Amino acid sequence: MLRRSRASLREALGERPLRRAEILELWSRARIETADGRGYHLLMHLAVEGLFHWGRFAPAGTEQLATLTEDRGTADTGGAGDDLSPIVRGFVQARGPVTDADLAWWTKLPKTVVRRAAAEAGDLLEVSVQGRPAWLIGDAAAPEPSGVILVPGFDEWILGYADRSLVAGIAALQSVVPGNNGIFRPAILVDGVVVGTWRPPRGKRTAEPVIRLVEPVTPATRRAVEEAVAAWPHG
Repeated sequence: MLRRSRASLREALGERPLRRAEILELWSRARIETADGRGYHLLMHLAVEGLFHWGRFAPAGTEQLATLTEDRGTADTGGAGDDLSPIVRGFVQARGPVTDADLAWWTKLPKTVVRRAAAEAGDLLEVSVQGRPAWLIGDAAAPEPSGVILVPGFDEWILGYADRSLVAGIAALQSVVPGNNGIFRPAILVDGVVVGTWRPPRGKRTAEPVIRLVEPVTPATRRAVEEAVAAWPHG
């Protein structure tokens, strides 16, 4: 079943990006069973495998389209001769400070492997975050305030860490992942920290955007959130 689902999806994505529902329909027509969560397990497996990635947003919607990923070879677990330091460096540069636990969780590699790759990267700065060693690239000084930023569901700013306590408090994380059910809602960030969730209008069903703040913000920040949601281009 996995081999057939991979082959049919690769062929279809070679023509154009697809929505999730279109992929499930494609597999159903090919008599590949997708009920009871099987279809979503196949999607997850093939995405992690590297067959496709979630690319641009569908026109007039908030759903990202499955897009065929160019073949870049097969990754392994960092054996002799493999240079993982560019991958580790890119992760640290995008999300630092990060710990070895964050790197191991994101790459699904052993901590010993990511530590070795971090040592080979050369320009990682080791700092202490809540008493634990972590890495970043560049100045260890606090960054400039980034203001209000909206991120979609399953955004890497939240999803990309094993320990998400630096980007979301307990209440905020529960609002983004209610019941710890694995579904990450679109989030509102203020200076990089989650303060609530949001949802754009949904056609005739919901004429107005939905904003739920779970952390205290100033009136000016509240207005900035409302303006950002109103200006969201993918609604």
